[in-house]
Amino acid sequence: IGLLSWLVILVVSLVGYAVWGEARRLVSDGKLPAFIETHLFNSSPTPDLQTHVSTPTPTAYVSPTPTAYVSPTPTPLRLHDTQNTRWLEETQPALYRRLQMLPWVQDGISKADRETIGALLNLRELSTMQTTVRLPWLQDAISEVEHEIIYSLRILGYDHPEVTAQLIAMPFLESSDSADAQAIWAIDRLARHNSLSALVESSIYQDGLTDGDTVLVSAVGALAEAAHEVRRALVPGATKIETVHLPTSMLPYQLSRWVSPEWMILG
Repeated sequence: IGLLSWLVILVVSLVGYAVWGEARRLVSDGKLPAFIETHLFNSSPTPDLQTHVSTPTPTAYVSPTPTAYVSPTPTPLRLHDTQNTRWLEETQPALYRRLQMLPWVQDGISKADRETIGALLNLRELSTMQTTVRLPWLQDAISEVEHEIIYSLRILGYDHPEVTAQLIAMPFLESSDSADAQAIWAIDRLARHNSLSALVESSIYQDGLTDGDTVLVSAVGALAEAAHEVRRALVPGATKIETVHLPTSMLPYQLSRWVSPEWMILG
Protein backbone atom coordinates (compact mmCIF):
# COMPACT_ATOMS: atom_id res chain seq x y z
CA ILE A 1 0.00 0.00 0.00
CA GLY A 2 1.34 3.37 -0.91
CA LEU A 3 1.84 6.39 1.37
CA LEU A 4 -1.28 8.19 0.07
CA SER A 5 -3.45 5.23 0.95
CA TRP A 6 -2.08 5.21 4.51
CA LEU A 7 -2.92 8.91 4.85
CA VAL A 8 -6.51 8.38 3.66
CA ILE A 9 -6.95 5.52 6.15
CA LEU A 10 -5.57 7.70 8.95
CA VAL A 11 -7.98 10.64 8.20
CA VAL A 12 -11.02 8.34 7.99
CA SER A 13 -10.03 6.72 11.25
CA LEU A 14 -9.69 10.07 13.00
CA VAL A 15 -13.08 11.31 11.68
CA GLY A 16 -14.76 8.08 12.65
CA TYR A 17 -13.19 8.24 16.07
CA ALA A 18 -14.51 11.87 16.50
CA VAL A 19 -18.03 10.95 15.36
CA TRP A 20 -18.00 7.91 17.66
CA GLY A 21 -16.91 10.08 20.58
CA GLU A 22 -19.67 12.69 19.96
CA ALA A 23 -22.25 9.91 19.66
CA ARG A 24 -21.15 8.41 22.98
CA ARG A 25 -21.40 11.86 24.60
CA LEU A 26 -24.96 12.40 23.23
CA VAL A 27 -25.97 8.93 24.46
CA SER A 28 -24.58 9.57 27.89
CA ASP A 29 -26.44 12.93 28.07
CA GLY A 30 -29.70 11.46 26.73
CA LYS A 31 -29.74 13.89 23.79
CA LEU A 32 -29.13 11.46 20.90
CA PRO A 33 -32.85 10.89 19.98
CA ALA A 34 -33.50 14.63 19.86
CA PHE A 35 -30.38 15.15 17.73
CA ILE A 36 -31.40 12.46 15.23
CA GLU A 37 -34.97 13.80 14.96
CA THR A 38 -33.79 17.37 14.46
CA HIS A 39 -31.01 16.73 11.91
CA LEU A 40 -32.16 13.63 10.03
CA PHE A 41 -35.97 13.52 10.00
CA ASN A 42 -37.14 17.15 10.25
CA SER A 43 -37.77 18.20 6.66
CA SER A 44 -39.89 21.30 7.38
CA PRO A 45 -38.64 24.25 5.39
CA THR A 46 -37.11 27.12 7.23
CA PRO A 47 -39.63 29.97 7.29
CA ASP A 48 -38.79 32.99 5.24
CA LEU A 49 -38.43 35.63 7.92
CA GLN A 50 -38.21 38.40 5.34
CA THR A 51 -41.58 37.77 3.70
CA HIS A 52 -43.68 36.51 6.63
CA VAL A 53 -45.88 39.24 8.11
CA SER A 54 -48.30 38.35 10.88
CA THR A 55 -51.74 40.01 10.67
CA PRO A 56 -52.85 41.43 14.03
CA THR A 57 -56.30 40.46 15.29
CA PRO A 58 -58.57 43.52 14.94
CA THR A 59 -59.91 44.94 18.22
CA ALA A 60 -63.57 45.99 18.28
CA TYR A 61 -64.04 49.72 19.12
CA VAL A 62 -66.62 50.37 21.78
CA SER A 63 -67.72 53.99 22.00
CA PRO A 64 -68.10 55.21 25.59
CA THR A 65 -71.63 55.62 26.90
CA PRO A 66 -72.31 59.34 27.30
CA THR A 67 -72.87 60.42 30.89
CA ALA A 68 -75.86 62.63 31.52
CA TYR A 69 -74.88 66.07 32.82
CA VAL A 70 -76.29 66.81 36.23
CA SER A 71 -76.13 70.46 37.16
CA PRO A 72 -74.90 71.03 40.70
CA THR A 73 -77.53 71.94 43.28
CA PRO A 74 -77.03 75.58 44.23
CA THR A 75 -76.14 76.19 47.82
CA PRO A 76 -79.09 78.01 49.38
CA LEU A 77 -78.28 81.49 50.58
CA ARG A 78 -78.33 81.65 54.36
CA LEU A 79 -80.75 84.08 55.91
CA HIS A 80 -79.25 87.07 57.64
CA ASP A 81 -78.14 86.24 61.17
CA THR A 82 -80.59 87.41 63.81
CA GLN A 83 -81.99 85.84 66.94
CA ASN A 84 -85.20 84.98 65.10
CA THR A 85 -83.49 83.35 62.11
CA ARG A 86 -81.26 81.29 64.41
CA TRP A 87 -84.34 80.17 66.34
CA LEU A 88 -86.12 79.26 63.11
CA GLU A 89 -83.17 77.25 61.75
CA GLU A 90 -82.80 75.30 65.00
CA THR A 91 -86.48 74.62 65.77
CA GLN A 92 -88.24 74.77 62.39
CA PRO A 93 -85.72 73.64 59.74
CA ALA A 94 -88.40 72.91 57.12
CA LEU A 95 -89.80 76.44 57.35
CA TYR A 96 -86.29 77.89 57.36
CA ARG A 97 -85.50 75.89 54.21
CA ARG A 98 -88.68 77.13 52.53
CA LEU A 99 -87.70 80.72 53.21
CA GLN A 100 -84.19 80.02 51.92
CA MET A 101 -85.46 78.73 48.59
CA LEU A 102 -87.76 81.69 47.82
CA PRO A 103 -86.51 83.29 44.58
CA TRP A 104 -86.25 86.77 46.10
CA VAL A 105 -84.05 85.34 48.88
CA GLN A 106 -81.83 83.40 46.43
CA ASP A 107 -81.27 86.58 44.41
CA GLY A 108 -79.63 88.22 47.42
CA ILE A 109 -81.16 89.71 50.53
CA SER A 110 -81.66 93.45 50.43
CA LYS A 111 -82.51 95.68 53.37
CA ALA A 112 -86.20 95.58 52.42
CA ASP A 113 -86.02 91.76 52.19
CA ARG A 114 -84.51 91.55 55.67
CA GLU A 115 -87.33 93.71 57.02
CA THR A 116 -89.92 91.49 55.29
CA ILE A 117 -88.34 88.32 56.74
CA GLY A 118 -88.23 89.96 60.15
CA ALA A 119 -91.93 90.83 59.87
CA LEU A 120 -92.77 87.26 58.83
CA LEU A 121 -90.92 85.84 61.84
CA ASN A 122 -92.79 88.19 64.16
CA LEU A 123 -96.25 86.96 63.21
CA ARG A 124 -96.28 85.22 66.59
CA GLU A 125 -98.04 82.00 65.60
CA LEU A 126 -96.04 79.32 63.78
CA SER A 127 -99.07 78.22 61.78
CA THR A 128 -99.56 81.82 60.65
CA MET A 129 -95.96 81.99 59.45
CA GLN A 130 -96.35 78.75 57.52
CA THR A 131 -99.56 79.92 55.84
CA THR A 132 -98.10 83.32 54.97
CA VAL A 133 -94.96 81.86 53.37
CA ARG A 134 -97.19 79.81 51.04
CA LEU A 135 -99.09 82.86 49.72
CA PRO A 136 -98.76 82.90 45.90
CA TRP A 137 -97.54 86.49 45.67
CA LEU A 138 -94.77 85.83 48.21
CA GLN A 139 -93.07 83.38 45.82
CA ASP A 140 -91.64 86.03 43.50
CA ALA A 141 -90.02 89.42 44.03
CA ILE A 142 -91.43 91.42 46.92
CA SER A 143 -92.92 94.78 45.96
CA GLU A 144 -93.24 97.77 48.28
CA VAL A 145 -96.98 97.18 48.55
CA GLU A 146 -96.43 93.53 49.54
CA HIS A 147 -93.89 94.59 52.14
CA GLU A 148 -96.52 96.96 53.58
CA ILE A 149 -99.03 94.09 53.78
CA ILE A 150 -96.60 91.87 55.73
CA TYR A 151 -95.53 94.77 57.95
CA SER A 152 -99.14 95.70 58.81
CA LEU A 153 -99.99 92.06 59.53
CA ARG A 154 -97.01 91.89 61.89
CA ILE A 155 -98.16 94.98 63.81
CA LEU A 156 -101.71 93.65 64.02
CA GLY A 157 -100.40 90.26 65.16
CA TYR A 158 -98.77 91.66 68.29
CA ASP A 159 -102.10 92.00 70.10
CA HIS A 160 -104.46 90.15 67.75
CA PRO A 161 -102.68 87.05 66.40
CA GLU A 162 -105.96 85.23 65.86
CA VAL A 163 -107.29 88.01 63.61
CA THR A 164 -104.02 88.01 61.64
CA ALA A 165 -104.31 84.26 61.09
CA GLN A 166 -107.91 84.66 59.90
CA LEU A 167 -107.04 87.48 57.48
CA ILE A 168 -104.20 85.57 55.85
CA ALA A 169 -106.60 82.72 55.02
CA MET A 170 -109.23 85.03 53.47
CA PRO A 171 -109.82 85.30 49.69
CA PHE A 172 -108.70 88.93 49.34
CA LEU A 173 -105.08 87.98 50.15
CA GLU A 174 -104.81 85.31 47.47
CA SER A 175 -103.44 88.18 45.38
CA SER A 176 -101.86 91.46 46.38
CA ASP A 177 -102.45 95.06 45.40
CA SER A 178 -102.60 98.48 47.01
CA ALA A 179 -106.27 98.02 47.96
CA ASP A 180 -105.31 94.99 50.07
CA ALA A 181 -102.53 96.95 51.78
CA GLN A 182 -104.91 99.83 52.52
CA ALA A 183 -107.53 97.44 53.94
CA ILE A 184 -105.06 95.78 56.34
CA TRP A 185 -103.74 99.17 57.39
CA ALA A 186 -107.33 100.25 58.13
CA ILE A 187 -107.93 97.07 60.16
CA ASP A 188 -104.82 97.82 62.20
CA ARG A 189 -106.11 101.35 62.78
CA LEU A 190 -109.43 99.93 64.01
CA ALA A 191 -107.49 97.75 66.44
CA ARG A 192 -105.48 100.71 67.78
CA HIS A 193 -108.72 102.57 68.50
CA ASN A 194 -110.48 99.58 70.10
CA SER A 195 -112.96 99.31 67.22
CA LEU A 196 -111.73 96.01 65.78
CA SER A 197 -114.64 94.03 67.21
CA ALA A 198 -117.04 96.11 65.11
CA LEU A 199 -115.40 94.70 61.97
CA VAL A 200 -114.81 91.15 63.25
CA GLU A 201 -118.49 90.78 64.21
CA SER A 202 -119.76 92.07 60.85
CA SER A 203 -121.20 89.76 58.22
CA ILE A 204 -118.63 90.69 55.55
CA TYR A 205 -115.81 89.63 57.86
CA GLN A 206 -117.55 86.45 58.97
CA ASP A 207 -118.07 85.47 55.32
CA GLY A 208 -114.41 86.12 54.52
CA LEU A 209 -113.20 89.41 53.05
CA THR A 210 -112.96 89.46 49.27
CA ASP A 211 -111.40 91.93 46.85
CA GLY A 212 -114.83 93.56 46.57
CA ASP A 213 -114.83 94.33 50.32
CA THR A 214 -111.43 96.00 50.57
CA VAL A 215 -112.67 99.47 49.57
CA LEU A 216 -115.34 99.45 52.29
CA VAL A 217 -112.90 98.17 54.91
CA SER A 218 -110.39 100.86 53.94
CA ALA A 219 -113.10 103.50 54.25
CA VAL A 220 -114.32 102.46 57.71
CA GLY A 221 -110.77 102.77 58.94
CA ALA A 222 -111.38 106.51 58.88
CA LEU A 223 -114.18 105.97 61.44
CA ALA A 224 -111.97 104.03 63.85
CA GLU A 225 -112.45 106.48 66.70
CA ALA A 226 -116.18 105.82 66.69
CA ALA A 227 -116.91 102.08 66.94
CA HIS A 228 -120.68 102.62 66.68
CA GLU A 229 -120.19 104.40 63.34
CA VAL A 230 -118.06 101.48 62.11
CA ARG A 231 -120.85 99.05 63.02
CA ARG A 232 -123.39 101.23 61.28
CA ALA A 233 -121.27 101.56 58.14
CA LEU A 234 -120.78 97.78 57.92
CA VAL A 235 -124.46 96.95 57.96
CA PRO A 236 -125.27 95.61 54.47
CA GLY A 237 -126.72 98.37 52.28
CA ALA A 238 -126.09 101.12 54.82
CA THR A 239 -123.07 102.65 53.11
CA LYS A 240 -122.53 104.08 49.68
CA ILE A 241 -118.91 104.12 48.59
CA GLU A 242 -117.65 106.52 45.96
CA THR A 243 -114.18 105.67 44.66
CA VAL A 244 -111.90 108.58 43.83
CA HIS A 245 -108.95 107.82 41.55
CA LEU A 246 -105.98 109.92 42.65
CA PRO A 247 -103.31 110.85 40.11
CA THR A 248 -100.71 108.58 41.71
CA SER A 249 -100.65 105.34 43.68
CA MET A 250 -100.46 105.83 47.43
CA LEU A 251 -99.42 103.58 50.26
CA PRO A 252 -101.67 103.24 53.32
CA TYR A 253 -99.77 105.68 55.52
CA GLN A 254 -99.99 108.25 52.69
CA LEU A 255 -103.68 107.54 52.12
CA SER A 256 -104.49 108.46 55.73
CA ARG A 257 -103.84 112.11 54.90
CA TRP A 258 -106.61 112.05 52.31
CA VAL A 259 -109.31 109.90 53.89
CA SER A 260 -111.67 111.55 56.38
CA PRO A 261 -115.08 110.63 57.87
CA GLU A 262 -116.74 113.18 55.60
CA TRP A 263 -115.99 110.93 52.64
CA MET A 264 -118.36 108.35 54.04
CA ILE A 265 -121.98 108.70 52.94
CA LEU A 266 -124.15 106.76 55.31
CA GLY A 267 -127.70 105.85 54.38
